[in-house]
Amino acid sequence: MEQAPLTRERILAWTLLLGTAVVFVLCIGIALPFFPALTWAVVLAIAARRMHEWIEHHVGNRSLAALISAVIVAMVIIGPIVWISFQISLEIRDSVKHIQAAVKSGAWETDLHRYPALVRAYSWLNERVDLAGAGMQVLNGLRGQIASLISGTVEAIVQGVICLFALFFFLRDRNEILKAFRMRLPLNDSEIGLLLVRLKNMIRATVFGRMLTALIQGTLGGVMFWILGIEAALLWGTTMAVLSTIPAVGSIFIWAPAAAWLAISGHWVKAIILAVWGSCIVGTIDNIVYPLLVGRDVKIHMLLLFIALLGGVLLFGVTGFVWGPVLVATGLTLIEILRERTRPADPVQGRS
Repeated sequence: MEQAPLTRERILAWTLLLGTAVVFVLCIGIALPFFPALTWAVVLAIAARRMHEWIEHHVGNRSLAALISAVIVAMVIIGPIVWISFQISLEIRDSVKHIQAAVKSGAWETDLHRYPALVRAYSWLNERVDLAGAGMQVLNGLRGQIASLISGTVEAIVQGVICLFALFFFLRDRNEILKAFRMRLPLNDSEIGLLLVRLKNMIRATVFGRMLTALIQGTLGGVMFWILGIEAALLWGTTMAVLSTIPAVGSIFIWAPAAAWLAISGHWVKAIILAVWGSCIVGTIDNIVYPLLVGRDVKIHMLLLFIALLGGVLLFGVTGFVWGPVLVATGLTLIEILRERTRPADPVQGRS
């Protein structure tokens, strides 16, 4: 087969293609620092859509309505998140100091000696590993991370400001953005409609369903920690909420060890209360709340959701809670569209 001659038009076409690819990569690099802010701005725009439409209908001015909606979102969502992050950093600092004092004084060993079997297991392990020294090293490492955690809070505030700025335009110009999105996809109207519906359902199931359910579970667990007098209740409640977003993990990894420690410390009543509350309320509330928030028409297999959430977080960080499920839903929908396009025509229709 003879190779096509290298004409001036072909050289220009390849040059244009290469230049477009280079510019596209550079544009991605420019937008990458704002990736988390833009992601959450899209999520918040979807969450606030109905509220914003009501405000826009009564205000009349698109820009003013978008500004009011963005301010409301900031007051209701972003403000508390920033405050909780700062309070958690303070609780971590205080908890590290308290644990360091307990380790140095040996007070925790006094509680441990009430249980001879645990003492023998601890002595056997301590002969082979310096548990106290290892614990102090871990605590010192955690203490050194507090400064970076506080700086991370400052970065979160900056990202929140950028998120609000983007949210304003996503709300005001949502129709133009959707139109541009539709025009640049190599899909027909029905295929784009199917893709958008799948993405909306996945976001609703993961962000508005899974995260809100986890927030309720973390709140219930944190409140009980506070009632029982367990230190850093806000920190542990937030940790339970984060773990509850991951299928097959859940808040049991926090309240079960806490109940066990209460039992070891001799606080049997508190241990039983926490165990019953965690297993009967915190651990089962998602079976009631999640279907109410999501709807029974959205069915996502637990294994698929687990891979999407955990894999997304490992690849994208916190924004992976959104991008993991969105990419999985997009991939499955595109495969379905491709299968429909390549399906052979019905023989009966072909003869007619």
